[in-house]
Amino acid sequence: MRIVRIASSGGADADGVVGDLALTHVRNAHARKNCSGPLIAARCDDELNEVEVHSFTHSFVDARACDGRMRASNAAKVAFVSGNDGATFGEVNGIVFVVFAAACVCAQMRRVVVTHDDGVDVALGFVLAYAGLAAMFAPELARSVAGVAFAGCLATWPLARRWRDASTRPSHIETSVLREGVTTYRFVLTTLTITAILAIDFDLFPRRLGKTETYGLSLMDIGGGSYVFSSGFVSSLARFGEENRRGRKFQKRGGFLALVALGVARLAATAAVGYHTVESEYGRYWNFFFTLALVKLLAPAAPRDGVASTATAIAAMYQCVLLANGGALGAWILQDPSKRVHPPVRNLAEWFLSVNREGIFSSIGYLCVYLGAASLGKMFLFSRKDGVGSFGKWLRDAVSMTGALWALTVFSHENIERASRRAGNAAYVAWTLAYNMQVIVAFTALRRLDARQTTVSCVVTSVSTNQLFVFLLSNVLTGGVNLAMDTMRASASTAWFIMGAYLAMVLGCARMRSA
Repeated sequence: MRIVRIASSGGADADGVVGDLALTHVRNAHARKNCSGPLIAARCDDELNEVEVHSFTHSFVDARACDGRMRASNAAKVAFVSGNDGATFGEVNGIVFVVFAAACVCAQMRRVVVTHDDGVDVALGFVLAYAGLAAMFAPELARSVAGVAFAGCLATWPLARRWRDASTRPSHIETSVLREGVTTYRFVLTTLTITAILAIDFDLFPRRLGKTETYGLSLMDIGGGSYVFSSGFVSSLARFGEENRRGRKFQKRGGFLALVALGVARLAATAAVGYHTVESEYGRYWNFFFTLALVKLLAPAAPRDGVASTATAIAAMYQCVLLANGGALGAWILQDPSKRVHPPVRNLAEWFLSVNREGIFSSIGYLCVYLGAASLGKMFLFSRKDGVGSFGKWLRDAVSMTGALWALTVFSHENIERASRRAGNAAYVAWTLAYNMQVIVAFTALRRLDARQTTVSCVVTSVSTNQLFVFLLSNVLTGGVNLAMDTMRASASTAWFIMGAYLAMVLGCARMRSA
């Protein structure tokens, strides 16, 4: 029997390894079959031992090669998202405009063809989600198509109105219109966020839309802030006594502990499987679940009658601290992780703060976003719970607030300090508030004009009411896809297929959970 010897080296590639583990098992079985008789027993034992040694060598080389490929893939993904200066306000707004245009087309079709079929409702939710995907994978084409579609909706609006009974459009603003507009907003921002966290791992995703390295604007920068905003906007803090704070004390504590547990689980899982992480996002041992837990822990301490002033004071003082001493703290937070010098581990508190500086300090900004969102929710959603008041007045107030927030954003970004997600500075807080308010205004106005449609899509409602579940599921699926394939080398068609299946699975699971 002839044994093929396998040479191993640290840099061996699996494609270049001679032999195959299955072939080794066949040779092993063949050797045992021919070992009959005492005269050749010793020879057969030697051959079997040699086969087993080379089988082990082959397995070791194959494992080293796979590990090397995984490390190379992780390095490529980290390099792809590193050194990003971001996009512009207009480009980030253009992403959500594509989704809004798709919603306008769906609403226009529902005016002409009135139906409440469950299948149509599900399809409408999927249309909005896939419109967001198209806006990321083909942004220029998607914006062009959305512009034409939106113009078409405006041109055909008078025709569509003839199909609707004017009596179905009340002169006052109803609570259901506001809540359904907010429900659609929460769906849109959630689907954009979960789409981006996997789409960025494909080469088809525009790099400028990924998280910025230090300062800048991007879709993924606004994603985390939007999640915090959408939670604060409908929180108990925004309801000014609608829910008893004392009765929710245990629930809040349980929510905090659950988020900490999710953060620990994610940290352990990524370390166990060698999943790629970027230290400059949140720090070495920090992740977004820990940020959410910290915000949830600190937010109830804000005075219920002074939420807006508390958010403003914290953001202003934090910004002053960032700029003090020539911006020493800001530079320390945004320092390149490869150039950092950390205190010894025996000084546990200082060491932990140093290695997780982005996550801990940016939580101050996220706390301001949460409190600001609660103040806006109290002003524009829960103060209208009796259903009275002119929609025109509500719209004027909301548009004025949105314009003021955008003015503050541009002023802060251009004259104080550029927006930074990693630092969670004042410009980032103002941008998050302005961006989310404009989306709420747009979808609430669309919902108000679409008065004949009595309910939003069941998929939209399911995702909106299960945000944390959807976010957690999308993180798990994202990790699974990245471990199963090298996404950076995937073709365009493969990327579209994987993303389509991923969104279908997430939305389908959210729908089943609410059924």
